[in-house]
Amino acid sequence: MDLVHTETNRGKTCIIYDGFSYRSSNILKNGDTVKIRFDIFLFVFSFCRFSSQKECTASITTDPEGIAVVKTKNAHNHERDEHKAETRQLRVIVRQNAGDISKTPSQVIRGELQKMEENLLNHQDLKNVAMSLYRERRKQFPKLPKSRFEIHETLRQIHLNTNKTESFTLVNDFDSGIVIFSCFTNLECLCNEMTDIFIDGTFKSCPKFFYQLYSIHGCKNSNCIPLVFALLPLKSEECYIKMWDLLIDVCTTRRLTLQPEVFHIDFECAMHTAVTKTFSAASISCCRFHLGQSWWRKIQLGLSADYKDRDSDFGKWLTHFFGLAYLPTDKIEECFIELIADAPSDDKCMKFADYILEFYTDGNSRFPPTIWASPPDPEEKRTTNGAESFHAHLNEQFYASHPNIFVFVDVLLKLQTTSYIKMRTLTVKAPVRKYEKEKMNFLLEQNTKLVNGECTTVDFVRRVGYKYSARTDL
Repeated sequence: MDLVHTETNRGKTCIIYDGFSYRSSNILKNGDTVKIRFDIFLFVFSFCRFSSQKECTASITTDPEGIAVVKTKNAHNHERDEHKAETRQLRVIVRQNAGDISKTPSQVIRGELQKMEENLLNHQDLKNVAMSLYRERRKQFPKLPKSRFEIHETLRQIHLNTNKTESFTLVNDFDSGIVIFSCFTNLECLCNEMTDIFIDGTFKSCPKFFYQLYSIHGCKNSNCIPLVFALLPLKSEECYIKMWDLLIDVCTTRRLTLQPEVFHIDFECAMHTAVTKTFSAASISCCRFHLGQSWWRKIQLGLSADYKDRDSDFGKWLTHFFGLAYLPTDKIEECFIELIADAPSDDKCMKFADYILEFYTDGNSRFPPTIWASPPDPEEKRTTNGAESFHAHLNEQFYASHPNIFVFVDVLLKLQTTSYIKMRTLTVKAPVRKYEKEKMNFLLEQNTKLVNGECTTVDFVRRVGYKYSARTDL
């Protein structure tokens, strides 16, 4: 029979042997041999609720290594409880893995179940073990803040340091309700190495009592690195301006100048205005992917069936618009007029065209072509996919939405360790996926034909738009 070493609920040494649970009693010394004797736990009989508790005097003695039983004493005055032994074994093993907060309790439990032999556990046992894991994890952290003010106060009292011993709490502003996490190395990279920065927000991994998490990424040689994380209480122009002002002030105090040339962002008007007001010399480059999704959402308002029918004239005509993003800005108006002239005779076509004209193609529109259209360039990134991919990875680190501030910061500090490595290898160009290479080669080929006069602008957007129109599965 095998011995299984576990612990009691209070962390004491415990052995499961032949379906019975034993706890450490004393150590017997015999020359150079040390023997540990285990006495049976106080056993509670499963009779009626008026039954009295009775103590079992059975005991075992193991060899010094605790591998084998060398002596038994007294018989048990109760039946073995293998079900209870299995539950205890699983609970102790799972609690030993409580430190890995990136895994959900169910993931931890499933992983351990694959390693042990079990025949008697039931669903309630798994729920009880999961609850014990939750309790064990809560012990790792101080008392959880119950408001945003308490989070600010907690961050003021604790010192967060990276594995390079750099302070990680950059801004903890009580008045604005903004918290910014980063370190000097990240700021130095952001200010001195990055001319283009990519910014994106997420809500799922944002801690409770804050509205959203905004992250700022730098990209060089196709290496995208998260450098700054800001917890924001609102989603407004004023809040974004305050975030940038606080970040600029911190950089200035460290003798750094935050002056990016290009901001790669989505189509959020409040952030556009905040960037324009704060960095007047910088330009804005909007994400082509988000452009396509914006147009697709408009198409969904009554045109989705036509759009998905690629064999119909209406469906083909709608896909042509998605090629506009790959034209030079000075050719957008000309091509748009030709597309209107070629439109099917349907009022729905005109309504969609009016929407594109009002918000995207007119020089005074909310999103003029200068921020979303440009010829294909292998050295230029026109999407915020790097930032969005990071947020998807970040969200996977938490087993629940809106984690508490301690779990959130712990994950950021772990991610920072990889950011240090990425910053050291910025000079090495990141590999490009096969799909991206093929897409760029196709776009460059079509653009060469356009420049050489081998095709018209409408021919260009027909080919490009049909091949790279908006995804409908998101």
